[in-house]
Formats: sequence, structure tokens, C-alpha cells
Amino acid sequence: MMTTHQRTLEGNPDNKVKMIWCLGIGGIAMAVFFTGGSIDTIKALCGVAGFPMIFIYAILMKSFFNWVKRDYPQLSNPAFI
Repeated sequence: MMTTHQRTLEGNPDNKVKMIWCLGIGGIAMAVFFTGGSIDTIKALCGVAGFPMIFIYAILMKSFFNWVKRDYPQLSNPAFI
């Protein structure tokens, strides 16, 4: 969680964080460019990079519903709906 390390959310992020994002995004763009990739390569890269996010989102949804059930038990009551 490099981008959420700061305690306050005022102003711009630290220059180190911006530089890491710049190098990461620029590195991916340069890798696709030097391999002679087309739009299909970028689509495949997005698919491969996005697939693990399914599992991360599933874990986040499970923890969110557990949090709601624990902190707001009246919302899990079917009569509430």
C-alpha cells in the first residue's frame, strides 16, 4: 500500500510515489512498444493483469459483508428489506 502510506490526504502525493507510478506505467508502455505490440497485445496484457483482481475483489466483498453483518446486524434482518 505504497500510495496510502501518508497519514494525511492533503495536497499531492510524495514525489517518490509519483516517480514509481511513472516508471511502472512508462515501463509497460515501452515494453509493448519495443515488442512491436499492437492493440491486441495491449488487450491481452490487460486481460492477464486483470484476472487476479477477480480474487482480490472476491476477498474484499466477503470482508465487506462480514463487516456489515458485524457492525449493523439490523441490516442483515430480512424484515428490514
